Amino acid sequence: MKKCLLISFGELLLKGKNRSIFENTLVKKIKETADKTGSYEFKKYRARYAVIAKTDDANLQELISRVKNIFGITVIFQGYIVSRDMDSIKKCVLEVAEKNSTFKIRSKRHDKSYPIKSFDLNREIGEFVLTGVPGTSVDVHNPEQVINIEIFENSVIVFTEAARGMGGLPYGTAGRVVSLFSGGIDSPVASWMMMKRGCEIIPVHFHTPPYTGEGSLLKVKDLIKHLATFAGKSVISYFVNFTTVQLAIKKCVPDKYVTVVSRRFMARIAEEIARSEKAKGIVTGEALAQVASQTLENMLCVDEVFGLTVLRPLVGLDKEEIVKKARQIGTYEISIRKEIDCCHLFVPKRPETKANIASVCNAEKKVLEELGTDWKYDFSAERID
Repeated sequence: MKKCLLISFGELLLKGKNRSIFENTLVKKIKETADKTGSYEFKKYRARYAVIAKTDDANLQELISRVKNIFGITVIFQGYIVSRDMDSIKKCVLEVAEKNSTFKIRSKRHDKSYPIKSFDLNREIGEFVLTGVPGTSVDVHNPEQVINIEIFENSVIVFTEAARGMGGLPYGTAGRVVSLFSGGIDSPVASWMMMKRGCEIIPVHFHTPPYTGEGSLLKVKDLIKHLATFAGKSVISYFVNFTTVQLAIKKCVPDKYVTVVSRRFMARIAEEIARSEKAKGIVTGEALAQVASQTLENMLCVDEVFGLTVLRPLVGLDKEEIVKKARQIGTYEISIRKEIDCCHLFVPKRPETKANIASVCNAEKKVLEELGTDWKYDFSAERID
């Protein structure tokens, strides 16, 4: 009898001819994660993947806590691999059955030559649990525990559900994207959602020293560090000094257009970074009409700058939904730390909600004249893990 985790891959099963690319990436990530916690062997069982402990003292709970954050995994089951005789199966069932709970036995014969049919196996094992595990009762409709028994050609796996995975696609399989990354609630959630769809993110954060301090940068880095736990690798991140641009905008642009023009400059810089990193798109944390700068008209004014695809995974969500997701993924408590970001410092009193592209472009020209033809933004890049 060997301890194991049985992992379901979810939508990877729908990938057709490209399925092996996604599956191989995911399996590699699972192996890398498992190797950090103990000694395991790996085997495929039909559409699922087994991580089998080589020693009896393997800490599967620690492994589950790590594996459940890997994108592409939908369900993680915990159990044992045993031989096909009934005594071994019953002994294993005793290990997984919970006392004082309702249960259901669900068996499946992948090897149809196994002499006991599924219905009869369910009944025999169910009776065994009722007599051998105190306080149990059968509930086939809404059980507290489902005990699964799956029969294969050379072995049997007995398992129960241990944790729900993140779902989605393996990190990095959908290509690279640059994420406009503030220290607020929205942009980390937007980044996480694109990570879930298989995108490798490159966060770009704009700061305005000395108006913003080290605390603001540290907060952003802590958010990226947290997202890196889902990536399973370091995340290259850019930190752009936006002070010179912001001061020029404040000096040259009508107050109502400050936010839109600022976002257009951020967009140009982000796209330049994206092209240098061979990224295919730009991610923003915008939600339609959440604030004055995120109206359709203002989004159009900013989008006019981009030559790459703009991805807005939060566009149809309200603030309550975004906050709920931030809590679920663990970024909320970091995001609400009180620090000053560059946007708050230069926000206009009455921002334009329906900006006109021609008027915005005219204002922008004045900023470019103020900056001069030799202007170049300053930035630093680092890997955060």
